[in-house]
Amino acid sequence: MSAEDRLLAATPILNFGHPSIEQLVAERGWKALATHDRIGAVYDFVRNEIAFGSSRAPFESGEVPRRSARPCVL
Repeated sequence: MSAEDRLLAATPILNFGHPSIEQLVAERGWKALATHDRIGAVYDFVRNEIAFGSSRAPFESGEVPRRSARPCVL
């Protein structure tokens, strides 16, 4: 696996192929947006719609839409 492939591979924390993430992307219509607009829409979602904090961190990305929380990873 190349270095670029490793950087773009899904992980438990960033699993963009998880069914709940794919459902969120479909519901928001993000795939239909131009790349620049898509990045902005996802950024705004994370910044404005996901409460900061968690009872345990890190948790899997597929849990984010259900929990509406993001972990504080420092």
